[in-house]
Amino acid sequence: MLKFDVLNRFSDDVQFTAEIDCDENVSRSIRLGLAVEWALKTATNLRGSDLSGSDLSGSDLSDSNLSYSNLRGSNLSYSNLSYSDLRGSDLSGSNLRGSNLRGSKWRDDITLDRQPLFIDGFVYRVIILDAHMKIGCELHRLSEWEAFDDRRIAEMDGTTSARFWREFKSPLLAMARAAGRS
Repeated sequence: MLKFDVLNRFSDDVQFTAEIDCDENVSRSIRLGLAVEWALKTATNLRGSDLSGSDLSGSDLSDSNLSYSNLRGSNLSYSNLSYSDLRGSDLSGSNLRGSNLRGSKWRDDITLDRQPLFIDGFVYRVIILDAHMKIGCELHRLSEWEAFDDRRIAEMDGTTSARFWREFKSPLLAMARAAGRS
């Protein structure tokens, strides 16, 4: 058995120490995945954990409290995240392909049924949810984004946001509709 420390995302203090069964030469991402499995079996709270870069593919994380956790760059493919609390978590660059997110709490009163669409490479990061879209730090219903006029968009970030929205409004909303988002 190998003892493996999982740190807190914000303080870098040890959040918990897992006892995992693996060789010490196994990659950090695999060790983190095993530590999460250990935490789930022992009912250890994962809230606020730094799980960035972990390999959690195929894991059953249903009903887990992953709120405020750092899951950046993690492999969550084909994992079960149903009814998990993901509020405040960083999922940037995570692989969510084939994951079950039904009933997961995203933030505030937003509950997911589908995988978010993450779009990088623009001036702003875009995340399309079931009925919402987040552009940069602005999160609104898709219907609100569609109705915003140039003045309202410019209030968000000046000429940068106005120029961005004029260029990408139609493609982003079309992408959301094509993915069955409303």
